[in-house]
Formats: sequence, structure tokens, C-alpha cells
Amino acid sequence: MDRSSDNKILPFVLISIASFTKFVIYRFLVDLDKGITTGEFIAAYAACVSAAMFLSLPILAKRGILTSIIILIFTDLWLLANCWYFAANNFFIQWSVILFATELRGFETSILSFIEWQHFLFPAITFALSFFLILFRKEIKKDSIPTKTCWTILLITVVLFILSACARFTNRPDIYADADKWSANEEENAFLRTHSPLGHLAFVLYGGVKESVLHLQSVLPFTEREKTILSQVCTNPQQSTLPSAHLVFVLVESLESWALEATDIHGEYVTPNIRRYICEHPVLYCRNLYSQQQYGRSGDGQLITQTGLLPLRNGIACMSHGDNTYPNYAHFYPNSVIVNPYQGVWNQRVTTRSYGYRRLREPKFFFHGNDSMVFQWTREELCTADTPTCVLAITINTHAPFKSVQPKLTLPDSYAPAEQSYLQCVHYFDRQLGRFLSWADTASIMQNSTLVITADHNHFPVTDTRGTCPLIIASPAITKKIEIETAYQMDIFPTLLHAINQNYFWHGLGIDLLSSPSTPLPTTHNPSTPYSSPRPITPHEASVLSDKLIRTNYFSTHTH
Repeated sequence: MDRSSDNKILPFVLISIASFTKFVIYRFLVDLDKGITTGEFIAAYAACVSAAMFLSLPILAKRGILTSIIILIFTDLWLLANCWYFAANNFFIQWSVILFATELRGFETSILSFIEWQHFLFPAITFALSFFLILFRKEIKKDSIPTKTCWTILLITVVLFILSACARFTNRPDIYADADKWSANEEENAFLRTHSPLGHLAFVLYGGVKESVLHLQSVLPFTEREKTILSQVCTNPQQSTLPSAHLVFVLVESLESWALEATDIHGEYVTPNIRRYICEHPVLYCRNLYSQQQYGRSGDGQLITQTGLLPLRNGIACMSHGDNTYPNYAHFYPNSVIVNPYQGVWNQRVTTRSYGYRRLREPKFFFHGNDSMVFQWTREELCTADTPTCVLAITINTHAPFKSVQPKLTLPDSYAPAEQSYLQCVHYFDRQLGRFLSWADTASIMQNSTLVITADHNHFPVTDTRGTCPLIIASPAITKKIEIETAYQMDIFPTLLHAINQNYFWHGLGIDLLSSPSTPLPTTHNPSTPYSSPRPITPHEASVLSDKLIRTNYFSTHTH
């Protein structure tokens, strides 16, 4: 091979090395290699090599420098988007997530808060490589590489990818050894975790074709066990009675249980109003509620708490199935409203009706509200109502990046900077809630009303002291304090039906905590366990069943 051909091979090699280096950095930033087996590790990096070589092929073509630079730039954007989304949600981007990007107006600061200096390595590598390619452009264009060499490189790429793809079936991570936890969706997610970002992109594009163009979203039929469960939790329509008082459901952004125990340097609680309310009122108080949100985050939190269903196991229900017919408790009330501080997010204008609410109250134009406005509007809705009213009040000030309020507390250095900023926002929310609670305690229109305070999801990773949410319910049905250590988000719906004294055709997939306050959380599922046990269905089973119910729009033909 002559020198001119060597000049052509050199940029190909450099682009391959640069792309592979980016993939390695990406895997490090999102912990892709954590917990995978040796076989999967080899398969993952074989996929990265093949993807890097694939990205480098245009340089072998005539005038491929500009094309190569454009590909490198788009690859950077894809890697950065995944890094930021993973940092914010601990999930990987999917097709429905891309569709949701059009509704992110107003959350720019939250997204930018996840930028780290390591992310600048992606464009830095591209810039350095592009500078080299342009500098030696004339030398590179002298001769093209032999066709035989091009086909050889392409064949190596394909072989590497096939080998890595085959290896994923024979080297599953140990964490999926439990058959109850394994599913086709988990297998696909395992591929996303262990292979290259281009393999991930291929799955995202495949999902777009399947869901948006060909509508080939397959749903497996209900199993016999699922039919048995449905026969118990979805019965014949029941005649409901008119509630005697209001229902106020406060869905707090990212409120975690440990924040209720946090104190400042003076030993004063960060959330004195919530703690006082728990101490002075007969309430059901669950200290550690495990969030079951998925890719939809706050949208999933609404779905779980308002319908008793769990999120899609692959996608965002409020986006792809927002106009479904859903079970809900809001329809019991002649007047119902959602108070939303942000405009046009989580497909709220569609799901408001789907979740049984008659009206949506949100800021107009480009203004976004805060927790003070949320509770002010909630109070106005209750004061002007002449019939029992259901209000879903959604808060916002505790949303990442926790920079929406001025610091008021002096906190111990034992809290990390992000935790300190978070607690400042929680303290602000607590002040606004405290004003509302003080009014509710004395207002005649609030007598015998039901109040729910819980979070849409957690923010910090689940550890021994982080990652769970509180649940507080005050109701005439609760005459003494009930304290529960652990529960699931899916338990809220059946518990709330009990609290507002309504007999509904849909019981939800959780348990009524007022009837079974001491039921422990299951760790494994025994198929032979009869349905009459206190918690007859595992979260995994509930997730699979709920996914089928949503995708088939089951409640359009099984309604109240």
C-alpha cells in the first residue's frame, strides 16, 4: 500500500479510536458496566468497537470528511442527551421520551443543572479530530482506499456486532436470575445497558417505527392468573354515593421521607408544619412509600395516584395513551379540578379529562407558578364551590435543580450541597402548606374533608436513608393515628377509596392500608399463594398486568 493510502487509513483509525473513547466515557458516566458479567463485558465492548468502525466508514468514501464531522457532532448530541436524561431520571431515553421533549419548555434550568465537566469531553474530542481532518484534508483526498479493504472493514464490523448481540442471550446478568423479575422488556433493557449507544439508538428508532408508524405494539393475552386477579380487583359496576365533603390531594414534587426528619444547625425541623399536622391530627402516616414511577416521572406519579394503575414498563402512558379511559375517584365529585403550576406539561390538558377531572387550572401564556400560587388557587376553588369538590394540587418548588427559592435555613455541613438546596426548597413548600393547613383547620367548609399529602416520585437514589416518600391521609374514616413503616405507591388508590367511603368497580392493584396497616412488603412471589392473602400480587405482576390494561385501553369497555 502506498503512502497516499496510508494517509487515508490514518483518519479512519483516528475516528474509530475517538468514537470508541467517547463510548467508553459514556459507559463510565452512566454506570453501564456496573454489575454485568464477564461475557457481557466482552460483548459490550465488541459492540462499541463495531459501532466506532461503522461511524468511521464515511471517511473511506470520496469527500467523506464533512460527512464524518457531521456524524461525530450528532453522535455527541445523542451521548449528551442520554447522559443528562439518565442523570435526571436514572432511565435511558426511549421513543416516547423523545416525543415528550416538545413539552419541556420551562424546565431548561433543571436540564442544565445536570451538566458536568466530563460532558465537555465529547465535543472536545470532536473538535480536535475535526481540526486534524481539515488540516490534512488535501493529503487525505489524494487517493481512495482499495475497495477490498473497505469490504473487509465492513465485514469485521458486522461480525463483531453479531457476536456481541448473540452474547447477550447467553450471558445475562445475575440480577435477572429470578424468573419473576425477568421479562422481554427487561431483556431489551439489558441490551441497552450493555451495548453501544448506537445499539440503543437502533432500539429507539425501532420503537418509533413500531409505535408511531406501523402501530405494531404487541400485547400478550392475559394469563389465567391475571384473569383471576382481574376478577377480584375489577368487579361489576357499583352504585356510588355523593361524597359529603371535599377531597384535597396534594401531589408534592420529589418529597422524600428523610426530609421530614432533617433539622437545621439549631435542631429545628425543616418541615415543622407537616410534622405538627401529623402529631396533632388522627392521620394515616406511612413513613416509607416506595415510588413505582418509570419513564414518565411526574406523569407516572399522577397516573398511579389518580387511577390505581402502574406505569407502562416501556414508554410514557400519559403521552402515548393519554386519551384512554381510566378508572378514577374524581368522577365521584360534582366539581373537580387540577391545579397545575406549569403550562402544557405531561399532556395535562388531555389527561385531566382522562383522569376524571372536569377542569384544569394552570398559568396562562408563558408564566409559571409556584407553591404559593398552587395553594392560593386551591383555597379559591374550595371557597367558591357549592358542592363537594375534588382538587388535585400539584406543587413545583421542590423540582430539581432546587434553585427556585432563596435560602432561609442554615443547615449542617453533613448534608451534601445538593441536599442542602433540596431542603431549602422543601422548607419553602412546608411554609406554604402550613398556611393552607392552618386555614383548613378552622374553615367550616373544610370540616369532614379528606386531605392527602404525598410525592409524585423520589429524587435521590434509594438507599438505607434516602429514596422513599411519605404518605399522609386525614379523613373522617380515620379516627386514630395509624403509622405504617413501608408501602407501595399502588396502595394509595384503594386506601383513598376507603377514606372517602366509596365502593368502586375498580379496587386498584395495591391493598387498602386502612384495612391492612401491618401487611409487610413481599420480597418474592409464591404462585401457589391464594388471592385472599393480604398482599396477593407482587409489584412485578402488578406492573405487567397494568401495562396490558393500559395498552389495550381495557377500561373503555369496563367502566363505572
